[in-house]
Amino acid sequence: MGRRRAQVNSLLFVAVGAGPPWTEGRKNLVRDLLGELRARGFDVRMIAGGARTTFWQFAGSLLELWRCLALRPPACIVQFPHGRFRGWRGWVNRAMARAVRFSAALRRVPTLTVLYSADGCSLIDARERFGAIAAVGATAAGVAGLRLGAVVRARHPGHRCDASQFRLLFLCGYQRATKAAVESVLYERGLLRLFEACQDFRHPVTLTVAAPLLRSPSVRRHFETMARRLCPSLRLVLEATADPHVLLAAQDLFVFPYAVEHEVFIPSSLLEAMMVGVPAVASDRIMYRALTRGGGIPRCELAADDSVEALRSALCRVVDDYPAALTRAAHSRAWVLENWTIPRATDDLIAAIQQVSESRPAPA
Repeated sequence: MGRRRAQVNSLLFVAVGAGPPWTEGRKNLVRDLLGELRARGFDVRMIAGGARTTFWQFAGSLLELWRCLALRPPACIVQFPHGRFRGWRGWVNRAMARAVRFSAALRRVPTLTVLYSADGCSLIDARERFGAIAAVGATAAGVAGLRLGAVVRARHPGHRCDASQFRLLFLCGYQRATKAAVESVLYERGLLRLFEACQDFRHPVTLTVAAPLLRSPSVRRHFETMARRLCPSLRLVLEATADPHVLLAAQDLFVFPYAVEHEVFIPSSLLEAMMVGVPAVASDRIMYRALTRGGGIPRCELAADDSVEALRSALCRVVDDYPAALTRAAHSRAWVLENWTIPRATDDLIAAIQQVSESRPAPA
């Protein structure tokens, strides 16, 4: 066992763009795994490309990788590609991941590719292109499963503070107010569906939408206009800089109406909501059922199908019997805090690295 540990003690993380601000799940996963591995005595270096534009981050990271391989090659490379594999960004992500694997193989250094999410890429495709794969929440054959973890800084009080209004929270970590990011928030993250579900809601509702991209005045106006049109009785609060854990602890209900399905994605915001102990309503997606249906038991309220009506019904079920929702949230919090932690995620990663390190790679 000591010999095996020595073989994987020196690691190199390649995670382009993994730096502050820490508002995105992939970044946080890389940061937390890095800290836990170093605390356990592993020698871990990281290549992130610095705070530059996307192209120069990729180019600079590749040059730094070649320098590391030439001067002090690690025992294993662990790369964390961005989760988008569609369009021009997806082409760049695929090219970078293959370049990392090919460069490492030339020096006979094993490579493990860790997928935090995979939009536009199946696990079969990922194995063929990138070799050894670990994926967050995955249970597929030939893929190492990796748990997610988080460090939360607040806890839900376990009761309602304002009986006159139900306080709902929608949360995401997008930083840049690009057209693609805004469309993703509305149509992929499901904010549009949530606005529609709040239309003619039979309880007074305050919805807080929290995202760093709301620093943009034009995005704020766009969301306010949409909310007034779709659900005029809704009280809308927009937050751009508040601590997400403080927001979670201050709300009655966290809503995660994700509108698409991928093969890999455990949303860190939903995990953090469960860790804080706030009741949650979510779309029922296969990709994160390891979290929301752990042990076959629903850990939060799940919409029955992919419709506005199903989301509204799920919200109503929680609001109509809020004490029961609080009880389930408390049980889910205990289960999540025991099973979904950074130490356990690190154990999963070490096991995957050791398995990859048992065989020397052939050229890609």
